[in-house]
Amino acid sequence: MEAFLNEVWAEFRPQAVTGVASILGFALMIIVGWLSLKAAAAVDAVKQDKRAASLYRTILNVLTMIVTVKSAQGVPGVLKGVDSGIIADALAKVKEQNPEAVKGLKQDDDKLRTKIIAKLPEVQASVAESAAKVQQAAQ
Repeated sequence: MEAFLNEVWAEFRPQAVTGVASILGFALMIIVGWLSLKAAAAVDAVKQDKRAASLYRTILNVLTMIVTVKSAQGVPGVLKGVDSGIIADALAKVKEQNPEAVKGLKQDDDKLRTKIIAKLPEVQASVAESAAKVQQAAQ
């Protein structure tokens, strides 16, 4: 019986080794493919985070510039409330200065307008504080 099993194993061994190697190769390909997808997703997430940070920096810089200039020009009410002129100017400037982030994050005008309006009070307070310090230093 042992001789028979040895003969069967001798005949079957090449096919068994080839089969196991094929299965392991296929499993390895699946694992490498899965890891590649995970790595691509991680790289995309990092890009999206950088785009978002860039977009918010642009919004903050544009708003600060617009509010500061209008405040220096003596435009009434620029440091209080929501001025549609400021929002429209900021929207146009953000789209002009950072089109890659706007497009990459799929931001339409309404989404951008919401972000701009959300940042406006922070910018108005900052500009008002800076203006007060400048006035105080001048006296």
